[in-house]
Amino acid sequence: MAYVSCPRLKVQQSSFRKLATNHADSHSIFNILTSDRLLNQIESLLPGHRERIFPPTETLSMFVAQVLSQDRSCQNIVNQAITK
Repeated sequence: MAYVSCPRLKVQQSSFRKLATNHADSHSIFNILTSDRLLNQIESLLPGHRERIFPPTETLSMFVAQVLSQDRSCQNIVNQAITK
């Protein structure tokens, strides 16, 4: 995998690798996505949506956690979200 020499991108890649190695769960990722630094940017990109069990930001955090998990099971991530 080739890494770009842009310092800002290197910091972002490093942060992502750190997150991936810590096996963050969907709640940790949700907290990052809804932090003061990212919430306005993420909400501006979201399409209009109706109220759901899992709103778009939570769905995104669950998806990222699923991709980063060892078993990559959708059911496992949903079960974790429901029990926490």
